[in-house]
Amino acid sequence: DGELKSTVEKTFKQVEISMNELSFHKALIAVWELIGALNKYIDRTAPFSLARSGEKKERLREVIYNILDTIRVIALFVFPFMPNAAEKIWDALGMKEILVNQNLTQTYHWGGLPEGAVLKRIPPLFPRIE
Repeated sequence: DGELKSTVEKTFKQVEISMNELSFHKALIAVWELIGALNKYIDRTAPFSLARSGEKKERLREVIYNILDTIRVIALFVFPFMPNAAEKIWDALGMKEILVNQNLTQTYHWGGLPEGAVLKRIPPLFPRIE
């Protein structure tokens, strides 16, 4: 889990530098790398297997929190590029603050998802085109 936290912090630095240099494509590449790292984390931690094992509830709680908090950070990072999608993610995570009012340098940090946040079900952000 420390590896995921480290990746979030590394991504923030890359996004911040890229945005300051107006290299928006580099910022998006860094975000996609974070999304890839999150996918690997999900594969490695296997939350669905943990959910089937009633003995590992604390570990499941930790894994789910890490996944959701990383998604929160991703919403912050993609807001300048996809504001509507980012706002839907932010709202679905039960965040009380308005996303547009967030200062990235103050809110990207690991562990910013409040415990006990009520998640909302949302339709797919990017539905498949048939």
